[in-house]
Amino acid sequence: MPKIPVSSLNIASRTFWLFIAMTALTALAWKTAPGRNLIPGIGTESVSSLFLFPFAMTGLLIDLRDRASRRASFSCAAACIAALSTNLSLMAAAGAVSQILLFPSRRRLSGGCLRTLLFVAACTPGDGWTACVAALAAGYTGNRGRGALALAPSIEMGCNLLVLVRTVFQSDSILTPQMVFTLITVGVTISIVRAIALSTSRISAAFINIFAVPYGMAVVAIGLFAFASAEDSSLSAHAAASALMLDLICIWPAATAFLRIGDLIAAGGGSDRIARLGGLILFAPWLAGLFAAGACVFALLPPGAGFSMLWLLAETTLGLLPDRYASALPFIFLLFGLGGIVALFCLALLRLLMLVMCGAPRSPRMAGSVDIELPTQYPVIVCLAVSAIMSCIPGLITRFAPGFSGALSGEGAETRAIPSVITLTGPDGLSSWTPGVVIIMFAVIMAVLSFLRRKAASVSRFAPRTIFPDIAPTEETLWADGMKIQPSWLPFGEPLLWPGNDMAAAILRQLVFISPATRDYVRRRFFKILILTLWRVKRAAAGLHIVEAYGLAAILMVAAFGLWIVTIVP
Repeated sequence: MPKIPVSSLNIASRTFWLFIAMTALTALAWKTAPGRNLIPGIGTESVSSLFLFPFAMTGLLIDLRDRASRRASFSCAAACIAALSTNLSLMAAAGAVSQILLFPSRRRLSGGCLRTLLFVAACTPGDGWTACVAALAAGYTGNRGRGALALAPSIEMGCNLLVLVRTVFQSDSILTPQMVFTLITVGVTISIVRAIALSTSRISAAFINIFAVPYGMAVVAIGLFAFASAEDSSLSAHAAASALMLDLICIWPAATAFLRIGDLIAAGGGSDRIARLGGLILFAPWLAGLFAAGACVFALLPPGAGFSMLWLLAETTLGLLPDRYASALPFIFLLFGLGGIVALFCLALLRLLMLVMCGAPRSPRMAGSVDIELPTQYPVIVCLAVSAIMSCIPGLITRFAPGFSGALSGEGAETRAIPSVITLTGPDGLSSWTPGVVIIMFAVIMAVLSFLRRKAASVSRFAPRTIFPDIAPTEETLWADGMKIQPSWLPFGEPLLWPGNDMAAAILRQLVFISPATRDYVRRRFFKILILTLWRVKRAAAGLHIVEAYGLAAILMVAAFGLWIVTIVP
C-alpha cells in the first residue's frame, strides 16, 4: 500500500478542521433554541458549537509530521467529542482521553495526571466546587514539549473551561456567593500571575503565560455571569456572556496561533532561551511579520478583541455595582485588577517583541536561521485573519449571546436590540464601543502623516537652505557668520540670562534645602528597593514549575480533606 505524502495529509487534515470550524460558527449563528441530540449523548446546542470552534482552530494549526503531531490531532478530535457531548460521563471520558494523549513523557506526568483527575472529578454532578478547583489547576498548565505538543495548553484549558461552564451553570446548580467570589478571584489571580511571569527567560514559558491570560479573563466572565444570574440582571448576564463568546471566538484562535509562532521561533533559533535569540526580523521576515501581527491582534489594547472583552467586563462590573460602599469594594478591586492586567500584559508583550525581533542575533544558530515555508504560514494566517475579522464585528457575536446564555441558565435572556453588527452596547444602554471607528481613525491619521512626510521631503529637496524662514532679515552681525537675526522686541533689551528648564528644580532646592548627600541617598535607596522587588518577582515567576509539580498535589489534598469534612459532618 503506497504511503500518503505528508503534504497531502496536511492539506486534507487542515481542510477538515477548517470545515469543522466554519460549521461550528454557522451552527452558532443559526442557533435560536437548544439543539437536539443527533445520536445518543451527542448534541448541537449553543455551548457545543461555541467550544467546538476553538478546538477545531487548534487542530488546524497542527502539522502532521511525526507521531506526536498525530497524537495532538487525535486529542483535538477527542476534545471536539467532549464539546458535543450532552452526557457528563461521555464528556469526562472524551476530555480525559484528550488530555492523556498530550502527556509528554514519563518524567513529567505528575502535573498532567493530577489535572486530568481533577477534570474527571469536576464532570461528576455536584455543587461546582470541584470545577472551580480544576479551573484553578488548569490555569497553571506548563510546557508539554515542542512541535504539536506546544499547542497542548489550548486543548487542556479549553476542556477545563468547558466543564466549568457545563457544571457551574446548569439549571439545577445552586450558585453560592462564595463560589462566585472564588471564580472571579481565581480568574484575576491567574491573569496577574501569568502576566508577571512573562518576564521569564524561556520563550516557551513566555508564550504559555501569554495564552493563559485570556483563559483567566474567561473565568472572570463566567464568575460575573453567575453573579448577574443570581441577581436577576439579564442585561449584565448578556454582557458577561458576550465577553466569554468574544474570548472564545476572537481571542482564542489568535492565542493558539501565538503558541504556534512561539514554537516556530524556538525551533528556528535553536534554543528556548530568550537571551540566545534576537534579530528575528533580519533572518525570518515572514515569521517576524506573523509575530507582530499576532501581537497586534492579541494585545489588550484598542481596537483589538482583547480590549472589547475588557470593555464588556468593565461595563458588566459597573452595571452590577451596589449602592453601598462596603458592598461595592470587591467590584472596585476587580476594576483595578483589570487595569493592572492590561498594564502588566502589554509591558511584558512589548519586552518580548523587542528582545526577539530587534537587535542583532545573540547566537550563531539564530544568525543561521531560515524563514518558515508557505504551507506552515497558511494556518497561522487563517487563524489571525479570522480573529481580526471577527474582532471588527463584535456586535454580530453578541447577537448569539441570548441563545448561549439561555442554554447556560436554562431560560432565555431578555436583551435589547443590538444597533449594529460593528458596535458593542453596555448593560446600561448608553455606553457603546465601535472598534471599526478606531481602525478608520488610525488609518486616516497614518495616511495624513504619510502625506505630510512625503510633501516635506519633496519641499526640502528643492527649497534653498534657510534658518528662520518666518523672520524677515533686519540686521546682520559679524559673529553670526552672516545669519539674519531679528531686533529685540523688549523695551529694555534682552535679559542677560534666560531661565532654563531646571529653573523650577533650582527654586525648589533653595526653598526646601535638599542637600546633595540626602538626594543621592534617597535615589540609591529607591533604586535598591526597586531592583530587589523586581528580582523577587522574577524569582517567584521562575518558580511556577514548582507550583505546577507540587502545588497541584497540595490542592488535591486540600480538596480531598474538604470533601471528607463535608462527608462526616452531618
